[in-house]
Amino acid sequence: MTAHALGSNPVWNANWQPAQVGSAIWSQPPANTPIFTWAAGVEGHYQAYREPSLGVSEDGGFGSVTLDGRVTFNQWQLRGEGSVVYGMMDYSGSGMIDGINDLEIEARIIGAYVFTIDTLGNQLTPYSGYGYRRL
Repeated sequence: MTAHALGSNPVWNANWQPAQVGSAIWSQPPANTPIFTWAAGVEGHYQAYREPSLGVSEDGGFGSVTLDGRVTFNQWQLRGEGSVVYGMMDYSGSGMIDGINDLEIEARIIGAYVFTIDTLGNQLTPYSGYGYRRL
């Protein structure tokens, strides 16, 4: 397991061959070789909902754990992505309730094709898939 080579992103990648130290360029696998990569991460956010005409508001902080797995074969990709988000909301409106537990679970499966669009290596990756979110 090696640290992600692109900046200070706190994401870990496992790949068949790690990037060169100090370089953002990944080694290229032999042609027609499926490659599995994965990344895990953490996220945090604060959300606020207001409906002034009704005097309703909700506020709360959230943290999440994410996981991304990907199999790449030439230009084709099959991805699985997921996250678990937990936070506590405070409600005020017809009354006040503090510390409402809020759990969200999300999963996606995606198929994609990578088009290299210029000689600099810039890519366009249209994708389609199915996702499920439990709120």
